[in-house]
Amino acid sequence: MVEFTTANRIILGAGTSADLPQLVAEIGEAAFLVVSAGAAARGDAAARCAERLLDGGNIVGQVAVRGEPEVAAVETAAALARMAGCDCVVAIGGGSVIDTGKAIAALAVNTAGALDYMEAVGAGRKLERPALPVIAVPTTAGAGSEATRNAVIRSAQHKAKASIRDLSLLPRLALVDPELSMDVPASVTAACGMDALTQLIEAFVGRRANPLTDGLCREGLRLAARSIRQVVTTPNLQSRSDLATAALLSGMALANAGLGAVHGIAAPLGGVADVPHGAICAALLAPITAS
Repeated sequence: MVEFTTANRIILGAGTSADLPQLVAEIGEAAFLVVSAGAAARGDAAARCAERLLDGGNIVGQVAVRGEPEVAAVETAAALARMAGCDCVVAIGGGSVIDTGKAIAALAVNTAGALDYMEAVGAGRKLERPALPVIAVPTTAGAGSEATRNAVIRSAQHKAKASIRDLSLLPRLALVDPELSMDVPASVTAACGMDALTQLIEAFVGRRANPLTDGLCREGLRLAARSIRQVVTTPNLQSRSDLATAALLSGMALANAGLGAVHGIAAPLGGVADVPHGAICAALLAPITAS
């Protein structure tokens, strides 16, 4: 048997983020906004997208994310979202921002703390109530979080990263606009691109691979292979679009076929080392691809 799930609605294309205020209004009347602190400081395309949304008038609270989501930080943000009475969460940023948004969406309407729902290091409880609707707007091309059902959170107590996982965490809307990634620094682009490439390879060769995910991986690998070098050295909208699509496909594939040894090792390493996740994946993938 093959089962396939993904985001409820996916919009992909340059310039599509201009419609975000209207799209959010169609989903909720009181949105909680999660953004990247780095993007806000740079005032880049992602920050301007968030500003347009703030001007739309239905944002009731917001938080800026710096680094990977931590247990205490997501619990604090979820409490803010709960007090604000939000009915959906909009996450504009990279994988860490989107994972933070998903965690907020889950914890804002459930009764326990993050560790109660986290796998491996926590109790692994199921959510009592479905998470709030999530609108995911990726600004980097890597994790594919806009198409997955989990929120990866770091536990400093356990020196590890683990997931809250639930079907309701699949975004209600994934809006992928490659124009939002045009200002992303080369080092971040490289790390994120290697994460997407690793996910495509692992989902393609894994034991749970199936005809649906194989097609996604083949196309994603083709796009990543032709764009990943250019998007770091001399980026243009075409290479940004290629990698954004590849990252989206990697998220869709991994959500249904799973990952492999590289991410199995990268997760605990990421819990103890302050190193970008994609850089860890690239280092672990290198001897495999060379052999």
